[in-house]
Order: sequence, then C-alpha cells, then structure tokens
Amino acid sequence: MTVPPSSNNGSRGPESQAAAAATVNGQVAALRDAEHATWLAALELWRDEIDRWQQEHASAVARLRALQAAVEDHGRCLVEHLESFQRVADAVADHERLLEAQVAGTAGEADATLADRHQRCASLFGQLQDTQARIARHHNTFMTRMQALEKAAGEAM
Repeated sequence: MTVPPSSNNGSRGPESQAAAAATVNGQVAALRDAEHATWLAALELWRDEIDRWQQEHASAVARLRALQAAVEDHGRCLVEHLESFQRVADAVADHERLLEAQVAGTAGEADATLADRHQRCASLFGQLQDTQARIARHHNTFMTRMQALEKAAGEAM
C-alpha cells in the first residue's frame, strides 16, 4: 500500500516541491529585479548629479580665474592708493615746513601762496579721505567673503 503524498508526514511530493521552489524562485527574482531597478534608477540620478557637479566645477574654476584677476586688480588699486596717500602726506609735510618757515621769518612764499597751498592740501586730503573710506568698505567686504569661501572650501565633503 502506498501512502498518498498529502499524508506523507509533512513531506511534499516532487511536483509540489517543484511548484514551491518555482514560487520562491519567482519571488526572489521579482525582489531582485525590483532591487536592481532601484539601483539602476539611483545610479542614473547620481550620474546626472555628477555631470551637473562637473559643469558647476568647471564654471567655478573659470570664476576663480576671474576672481584672481579681481584680487590682483585690487592689489594694484591698493598700490595706487598708497601712492596717492604718499603724495598727500608729502604735500602736507611741505606745507607744514613752509608754515614753520613763515613763523620763523624765513619763508620765501607770500601768505596768499601759503593759503592756496593750504586749500590744495585740504582738497587733496578730502579726496583721499573719501577714497580711503570707499576702499576700506570694499576691502573689508571682500576679505570677509574671501574668508567665508576659504572656510567653505576647507570643510570636509
């Protein structure tokens, strides 16, 4: 007498085992396919991000070159400003010497000439003062932003 497969102490027959295995294999394949689809979608998205980052990086390099030119121009402006400062400082020192000579009675210039020289010194000083304030604002803003950029560039990715 043979025992029917359903009453074989919990064991399955070959057909039933094959069907169960096929079901499990199908579920595994479906999970695998879904997981692979997720991976492929993420990889495509990441590739797009990397492409965008590379374009942004190339743009940043170009902008840094322009920024370097601006920094160098700023340096030239500081040199020119120092030269203007020195001309005003020299003019004020010359004016002071002439005034001292006048007080000492050894002046070779008339009062009107000294007064004109004083007005020129005052005008030059006022221009220098305005330029100094403008350059100070620009320089301080620029250096603050430069420090922020350096800090951001130095942060770990």
